Amino acid sequence: MSMHYNGSAHLKRSMHGSSSVAPPSTSWPRQAPVTLAHLIALRTMLDLTNTFNAAMFSVATVAFWCQCWLGEVCVESLLDPTMHATHATQQRIGWMLSNIFYGPLQ
Repeated sequence: MSMHYNGSAHLKRSMHGSSSVAPPSTSWPRQAPVTLAHLIALRTMLDLTNTFNAAMFSVATVAFWCQCWLGEVCVESLLDPTMHATHATQQRIGWMLSNIFYGPLQ
């Protein structure tokens, strides 16, 4: 059963307009999907006793099973503990830049 959305025409025009003015660097050509076979092949080639290899496999596993882009689970620059999650993040209490409160679970 599908629900009708009254603003669909407006949303469609907005999406078309925003994509027509987006710079070419914001879009990527379609790539072949990553499969479980790829993940298994990666695992067989890595030595998980090596911390770098273990970290790479962890990132690949999270990206695969959570169906997200690698850029969503990787830090592209130097680690900034005030912006990026770390082991110590669990102990902190504060507000994110998006005005969302975070702190330890009660």
